[in-house]
Amino acid sequence: MFSNLTQQYHDKMVKKSARKGKRNQLEKRAELAEEAKRRGDSKTVYCLTNEIVGKCQSMKGPVRDPNGGLATDSEDVSKVWAYHFQTLLNRPPPLELPTIPDIPLLSLPINVDPQISQRFVWR
Repeated sequence: MFSNLTQQYHDKMVKKSARKGKRNQLEKRAELAEEAKRRGDSKTVYCLTNEIVGKCQSMKGPVRDPNGGLATDSEDVSKVWAYHFQTLLNRPPPLELPTIPDIPLLSLPINVDPQISQRFVWR
């Protein structure tokens, strides 16, 4: 009987400690996200927010190189992406410029007032 009570007590303390640790981790993640927001690092804010919510999408997987092989090392993946964007962005200009017809300006009811950002407190 005595060992059963001590086991229940220890189980309760472990669960309490786990909840406290999870809360502390979430608070640290939220602080990191706020710091990244102040720096203007939207990628980190986005990833940390998704981690807090539970949706973390990582782009750190293998990538196919131009020869069809898989690049798994982070340095090789960076080289493959650099090559991709060099070939994509360094194309010669088109021989004929596109003809885009002029359209009349429309007056649309669009609100351009700055939005007030709210600070969220994690509890």
